[in-house]
Amino acid sequence: MMYVKTNLSKAPSVTPKRVSSMGVPLNEVKQKKTAKVFGAPSTEKTEKKGKGISAGKVIFFTLIFGAVGLMYLNHVFSTQQRLKEVLELQREYEKVKRVYADRKFTYDRMIGPAEVYERAKKLGLKDGGPANGIIYVEK
Repeated sequence: MMYVKTNLSKAPSVTPKRVSSMGVPLNEVKQKKTAKVFGAPSTEKTEKKGKGISAGKVIFFTLIFGAVGLMYLNHVFSTQQRLKEVLELQREYEKVKRVYADRKFTYDRMIGPAEVYERAKKLGLKDGGPANGIIYVEK
């Protein structure tokens, strides 16, 4: 903004015009703005910017959602594969556990008292039978 000092007695009373950045005198801009009646429809055509979502954003988010969906499907299929492996390992574990229990039962029978007495008879040892006497413990 520039100020000019003039001698008012010599110069006619004319006010300098100020111009807006668009080249329109400010007096006209102020008149247009104040001439609006509130509540009345505007006669000026205003150019609206697209307030919706741009095509670039739609494409970007579609690609992002597609990639996330693809990762999710990959995760689901890999989880199903792992579940199959776990179930197969459980079946194998149960089978080994049954074989172990069978072998343990056979071993326990081999070292049990009945088997020991039978082997002792085959070797010619005599069965002492139950103890007939009473055992006294001295204090």
